[in-house]
Amino acid sequence: MRTLTDALQAQAHEHANRLHTVVSLIELDRPAEALEFATRDLVQSQQLADDVVGAVGEPALAALLAGKKAQARERGISLELSLDPAAADGAGPAVLDSGELVTILGNLVDNALDAVQGLPDPVVSVRLAVADDGAQRHFELTVQDCGPGVPADSRERIFEQGFSTKDSSFPGAGRGIGLALVRQAVLRLGGTLRLDQGTAYGGARFTVLLPLPEGARR
Repeated sequence: MRTLTDALQAQAHEHANRLHTVVSLIELDRPAEALEFATRDLVQSQQLADDVVGAVGEPALAALLAGKKAQARERGISLELSLDPAAADGAGPAVLDSGELVTILGNLVDNALDAVQGLPDPVVSVRLAVADDGAQRHFELTVQDCGPGVPADSRERIFEQGFSTKDSSFPGAGRGIGLALVRQAVLRLGGTLRLDQGTAYGGARFTVLLPLPEGARR
């Protein structure tokens, strides 16, 4: 609930700033510029919404991604989305529990944003796709970042509740909970969770594979 609320608050704050810009332009008697700014902003926002909903097919997950995009912009972080069209409609997350998906994706993205905060050119990448190994179709969710990665001596404990690699002075509450919640949600959905190091982005990469029901569209 907190990660979804934070994301939507960031999105609302971003829209409020843009609306204030439009109002200010009108007050300055520059209606043409106000119209151009509002139209451009609407097109960009609608394109993002269309891309996310079209590729994800799950409204709660789409809302989370749109909110996290705004949250990342507020923090000066580039959040790159790679959305497989095959994950939409009945083929992907729409047939899975939306609450569990929000828990998984929201906490993984939150951790990645924290990992790159303050770095030059911070980047977080999110990829949603449908994978087929011939025997089973899976919804594949990958979150990776350009941060320092997870220390070697912490990789076995990173998913334990209460364990955190973050400095105690790091702003925020509830440290050592997010990844434990992710693991629990993945297990409830019968999936697997993997941590890789030294990826193309240089930091940590978390990959979640969730089995899709037999009835999911092919």
